[in-house]
Amino acid sequence: AIIELAQANGLAATFNITRTSGPTNRKKFHMRLTMGDRTFDSVATSKKVAKQNVAELALRMLHSENSGGVAMPTAVVDVSQKTSRDPEILVEKINDFTPIHSSKIEGSGFFGKVGRFSYDTYNKLAASVHISTVGRKVISVFFIEDLRTGLPLWSPVSLGTGNRTVNGDNINFEGKTVNDSHAEITARRGFRRFLWKQLRIITGKERNTMPFDVVLEETPDGKYVINHKVRVHL
Repeated sequence: AIIELAQANGLAATFNITRTSGPTNRKKFHMRLTMGDRTFDSVATSKKVAKQNVAELALRMLHSENSGGVAMPTAVVDVSQKTSRDPEILVEKINDFTPIHSSKIEGSGFFGKVGRFSYDTYNKLAASVHISTVGRKVISVFFIEDLRTGLPLWSPVSLGTGNRTVNGDNINFEGKTVNDSHAEITARRGFRRFLWKQLRIITGKERNTMPFDVVLEETPDGKYVINHKVRVHL
């Protein structure tokens, strides 16, 4: 796909091994993809995987930029030690994203916008932190819709990926169970960490570095709840 994309833009896409590293029995190949004046890098224990990873990275970065995302420098992370048992993607960098007015998100209707927003969030993260996501078929995103300013501002707060879902006979549509065993459970863990961070901020134990005000408020009986003008979507 990356070759076709390059040709469609009148560019040549070339793959080169820039160097190797590591012991002979665990050699790592450093692969570079060059497209015009852009370069993308990846590291893996085989030439084939390194080539696949760098092509995937380039596609994600270019898609993120073309869909209105912010161009990000290539982050080269050695994924040669990754196995299928490693944790799914959870990136705190997601809380650095600038809130977006929902009217600026492409999509037909509310759910179309939710799908586009979730997919673009995934692409921005995957472009800035290079972890192979081949075979992961489910993206799960928690985001808040902040109405406190009178404008519907959307901010992602947690994202998970996965490739397995629960059996169809066990799916519950009443919101009482988590349906996607990998992506939703992972995203839920990230959302709980987000809420914990919010608690630390509102109690003065941590400085707020997020691009939006704390979403919690204190009740008269000393408990904390999400502000009634802040909606949480999954």
